[in-house]
Amino acid sequence: MQAWHFSTLEKIFIQEEMYIDFKHYADRDSLYTYLFKRFEPFKERFMREIVTEDLLRLTQIQMIRITRFDSDKADEAIVKLEEEMASVKDKLAHLTEYAIEYYKDLKKRFGEGRERKTEIKIFDTIAASKVIIANRKLYVDPEEGFIGWGLKKTEAVNDCSEIDDIIVFFSTGKMMITKISDKKFVGKGIIHADVWKRGDTRTIYHMMYQDGLGGPTMMKRFYVNSITRDTEYDLTRGTKGSKLLYFSVHPNGEKEIVTVMLRPRPHLKRLRFDIDFGDMIIKSRSSAGNRVTKEIVQKIIQKEVGGSTLAARKIWYDKIVGRLNDEGRGKFLGSFKGSDRILTLYKSGEYRLSSFDLANHFDEDMIHIEKWIPRRPISTVYFDAEKEMHYVKRFLCEITSDKKVLFISESEGSYMDLVSTSYRPEVRVIYNKLLKETKNLPDNVINIADLIDVKGLKAQGNQVTKLRVKEITLTHEIDGGEAWPEDAGEVISESNSEESALTVEWDLEQKPDDESNQPNLFDVSEEE
Repeated sequence: MQAWHFSTLEKIFIQEEMYIDFKHYADRDSLYTYLFKRFEPFKERFMREIVTEDLLRLTQIQMIRITRFDSDKADEAIVKLEEEMASVKDKLAHLTEYAIEYYKDLKKRFGEGRERKTEIKIFDTIAASKVIIANRKLYVDPEEGFIGWGLKKTEAVNDCSEIDDIIVFFSTGKMMITKISDKKFVGKGIIHADVWKRGDTRTIYHMMYQDGLGGPTMMKRFYVNSITRDTEYDLTRGTKGSKLLYFSVHPNGEKEIVTVMLRPRPHLKRLRFDIDFGDMIIKSRSSAGNRVTKEIVQKIIQKEVGGSTLAARKIWYDKIVGRLNDEGRGKFLGSFKGSDRILTLYKSGEYRLSSFDLANHFDEDMIHIEKWIPRRPISTVYFDAEKEMHYVKRFLCEITSDKKVLFISESEGSYMDLVSTSYRPEVRVIYNKLLKETKNLPDNVINIADLIDVKGLKAQGNQVTKLRVKEITLTHEIDGGEAWPEDAGEVISESNSEESALTVEWDLEQKPDDESNQPNLFDVSEEE
């Protein structure tokens, strides 16, 4: 309606040559008064009143438009606008019928061949600390008491992000958790610092301390799952003169045996003995621990680190949100503990072995996920673009670091036909029916285990066929087909190396007290 109104207004303005008398009016008000008067005889031709905004638009018409004005074209434009207005009124009067026809037309114009390219997904509730990229390095300066990602002169402890919390333990037997920064002073005497996650009950700390000057030696096994940031916590009983004797960190609650050496004294028959931390109950950081001995401890050294003492953790993968969880959502991957890993396979012909940390991310091109069984080989068929042939191979995961590992040809244009973790994977070879030599050949079903033995990761493998094929597919799911026999079941070796634990040990030089009793291990009930 607005377009029709101004087109009619403009036509009358030019045909009546109202612009000729503009030179007689020096100000806008008198000009507008003149125009209102000139349009008065034409009021009945308009659908609404003429306002000053209409007159302003008329006075801004360029002279070239006035000289080139075509009355017939203007009439045609007005008639077209009137037809459109009539059509709109008719559609409003029959709104239901119009809406149905409108959506039918949408489907016709944007249906076939214009399918949705975006993907609808459900997003889980995700904390920023879990998804932010760990693109920094945590550095620790124990002597000066600084931590941060800007201390380049010291050795990096771990990867971190700019919003991580850092847990710090001191030789005084105290600890604190603080926000990371470029460079932050936390206090001298740092014996351990690392990235800390709230709710972590799998990282277990072992500690021995002397309860006060000349007091008994205590031991405790604890986790730190919640704190008040930037608050210093005393891990001892708080007795004046208490001294930290031994401290170690175990990411998966590994058991540990230490040797305690006592200061020689008259009538003291046994000067050294072993203690297994795995026999202790894991409690909170506020527990006082168990008494080890009343005698003076000279030295404590780590003797052995064993497997995890924590219960296996059941893990699921929710493909809707693409994340791991321990709440029973999605595909059950298995029970995980210690050094257990998750195997993921990708369309690009790569595999990755990652931990069962719930914060892990998986790329969009992932096609399969399962618990990794080290002795189970992976079977794959791939096309080598350089040789222009399809090859089959079976291999074990030789590279176990948390990164993608390519297991097909590196030549440009190569691609993976299929991959399987089945015991005896079965594939179907479909020949190219357009070629004369393979036109009448039926599909060929092959068992990969019969075709090739397990070889190295870098091996090229065997040719599937010398004939041209259309495609090669699995006859079952990636982890389906013939089930694994019991003798090829899950055999996961636990780490027995000392690399799984960080250990700090001290030589203790103390003056002997007046007592001469034999060391009495765990001679008092656990104290809270």
